[in-house]
Amino acid sequence: MKRVAKRGLVLALLVGLCASPSAQSTPSFSGSWNILSTTGDGWASPTVTITQNDSTFSVLEAGRTRTFRLDGSETESRVEGLNGTSVLTSHAQWAGSVLSLTTTHVSPAGTWTDLEVYSLAPGPKLTVVRYATLLAPKGTRTTMAVYAK
Repeated sequence: MKRVAKRGLVLALLVGLCASPSAQSTPSFSGSWNILSTTGDGWASPTVTITQNDSTFSVLEAGRTRTFRLDGSETESRVEGLNGTSVLTSHAQWAGSVLSLTTTHVSPAGTWTDLEVYSLAPGPKLTVVRYATLLAPKGTRTTMAVYAK
């Protein structure tokens, strides 16, 4: 779990350091995004709609909206699944112009942490890198998706 978070933080820092100095402020990811490409062994939504203001960041994909607080505090939600209720605790953190979202899942099947890293490139293009933890078989799936408005 710590290894996934560490890889994501390193990636977030690298992307932030590679960004131009003018891109070091916190960007707005708001808008409807359509997938251009995807790499890796995980899943990526074909469309993503993001709503962002000074205090929250919301992502709508696959019919589900997830909202994160941008003030550094945790967001908790409950999701009903086949094996019962899961409690999700999420945390958003800026690293320059890059936003990382960490979500810890506590469910009857076990506990795991996923990481998502959001960044913008000229175009504009949205890049989302996901590190999803697997319980069975154990491991991590990494996906990078690039979207355009």
